[in-house]
Amino acid sequence: MQGKYIALSHRWGGEVSLQLKHHNFNDFKRRIPFSSFPKTFQDAIQICRAMAVEYIWIDSLCIIQDDKADWDIAGSMMDQIYTNSWLAIAADASENGEAGFIHSPAREDFRARSRKLTYRGPGGKPGEVFVRPWREFGSLGGFGRHYATIDQEGLEVSKRLVNQGSFLLRRGWVLQETILPHRMIHFFPDEVTWRCATASRCECQPQPHGKVVHEPLDTELPREIDTDNLKEYWREVVEQYTQRQLTFHSDRLAALAGIASRAHSTSPDVRYYAGLWSDTLPSTLLWTVERRIEYGRFWDFDSRRVEPRIAPTWSWASVTGHVSFLFWKRNFGRGRWADGPPDMSVIAVDCLPAGRNQYGAVHDAKLTVEGYLCNVRIRLTGGSKWHFPFKMEARRSDGTMGRARGFFYPDTSDLQELLEASRESGIAATFVGVYDKMLLFLKEIEGQPLVFERIGVGQCHVNDEVVLSEWGRKERFTII
Repeated sequence: MQGKYIALSHRWGGEVSLQLKHHNFNDFKRRIPFSSFPKTFQDAIQICRAMAVEYIWIDSLCIIQDDKADWDIAGSMMDQIYTNSWLAIAADASENGEAGFIHSPAREDFRARSRKLTYRGPGGKPGEVFVRPWREFGSLGGFGRHYATIDQEGLEVSKRLVNQGSFLLRRGWVLQETILPHRMIHFFPDEVTWRCATASRCECQPQPHGKVVHEPLDTELPREIDTDNLKEYWREVVEQYTQRQLTFHSDRLAALAGIASRAHSTSPDVRYYAGLWSDTLPSTLLWTVERRIEYGRFWDFDSRRVEPRIAPTWSWASVTGHVSFLFWKRNFGRGRWADGPPDMSVIAVDCLPAGRNQYGAVHDAKLTVEGYLCNVRIRLTGGSKWHFPFKMEARRSDGTMGRARGFFYPDTSDLQELLEASRESGIAATFVGVYDKMLLFLKEIEGQPLVFERIGVGQCHVNDEVVLSEWGRKERFTII
């Protein structure tokens, strides 16, 4: 993408009234009457005219909506589209295409309650100052502003602020639309904010004392980054991204493709496999689905396999739940796996893009590993809002039964049938790390020996004796 143009980030909010499709393609090339644009688009065009910018990029008008191939091409170019824009506009105040965002009721209310005060400066020179009510953020008090330093405390505060008053920042697609541009204006319901590579400003405070954080992580993808920094940055991106909403879960990889492409350009020697990086395997296989809400029964938390299938079960993109890399942080993050986990080694990864976007959906993805594999039976002994305590037993090589306790972190919420299968024939477990005695729970594909699907992560109790050579056998197997 070349030339000076503005990119619009907006919430569809259902069916957008004006879309580019095959039947109107030629008409749109000739002319689109201004009156036919939805109000949100009209507001964006007015800003372009005020800034003397001739071109604007709007997804629903620049991508042929009933053409999957065009969507694939555009998806692979999101990095270029937003990075190369002269400015990006975020229509946070607009619930849908018809709502508009320049004249929001809350902003008009603030304007109505603003006052102009006159004063006399040095030498009697007259001056004016405009004041308005302080913008409060509930119980957070004085710290409840946009500004927060980029540390753990600041990030936590930002997570609580991110959705206040914005229809946009809840959306999964919008994360890359706000990270990739070099300059961005947010039109919130009650104020306008600005962010660029060197400064951040908002109407609620005249002198910023930190980086403005509207997203729950730093909006700038570092220009200079080494492999280790990329690993940590990517995990933070995925954890925050999976807390956002997608209309179609099949977009789980596509909506992050722009950030993946930019990140890959900083470390071209690594390979990208359905949301994971080659130099972080197998440690990043220990992602888990967070259970933040307790419904009473363990299988009622909200996580499902994405359908149609866009990623292998060993990828976080294969599920709809909120993803955490807690165990990577507790193990690899402490330097205990400096050269990779000792209990599993990656032999090969086959991961083919399903379309033209190499960072989008994949098909026929296979992960071949070598490690200790054992057949186990699991019995849950309770449940909490974070994990499920379990008891596990397996027959040792000497014929005796080995038993261990631990915590089970399932990938999906439809596990009742699976646990019944565990009681009847057992499921497979493979060890990944020794520090926390971490393992993957697997289900063998019927009729395909040593081919498995992942069903969750387990953590054995630290006091239980689990000797790998006694519990399992060394095998080379495949996870799909």
